[in-house]
Amino acid sequence: MLILDIDGTINPYAAQTILSERPEALPGYEEHSLQDEHYGEARVFLQTAVLRAAIQRLQHSGVEPLWSSAWNESSNLILRMLFPEGAEDWPTIAFPEEIDFSFSVQSWKLSTVKEFVEAHYAETVPLIWADDEIFDDAESWLTGRPGSGLLLRTDRHRGLTEAHWEQIFRFVDSLELS
Repeated sequence: MLILDIDGTINPYAAQTILSERPEALPGYEEHSLQDEHYGEARVFLQTAVLRAAIQRLQHSGVEPLWSSAWNESSNLILRMLFPEGAEDWPTIAFPEEIDFSFSVQSWKLSTVKEFVEAHYAETVPLIWADDEIFDDAESWLTGRPGSGLLLRTDRHRGLTEAHWEQIFRFVDSLELS
């Protein structure tokens, strides 16, 4: 399965100023405005063509994608925007409204992701996790699982790049998925 974050991962929110003032500095990114009754209005910057191609490739790879974003159920707005002709919603790992951001917690999503994965998947299921806010604790959990795994820490100024997607698909190709 692929656990995918939005902000800082496919939406490099930290690069908004660069993208607004000098879009040529980060070629391939486009600005989109999304509206949702739960989430409200969101302005996102996506590598639209790269993301659309990667998602289409995912559909044929045997990988089950999951959202792991504070956007919660609104995460599927991204799919509806990229595929206006219709896209199947991805399952979403829902995060509580009250989140522990204390210094004792490195990867604030880890406990919720771990609980979700352990409740819904066999421990040997290969796991890919792409996020800008995952640290050594998430890596320790992933490498300690019996299933193989790939952890991609993205830079919130660039997000998940084409090179990251290729790394994901090389990992997927190394597995025997049915």
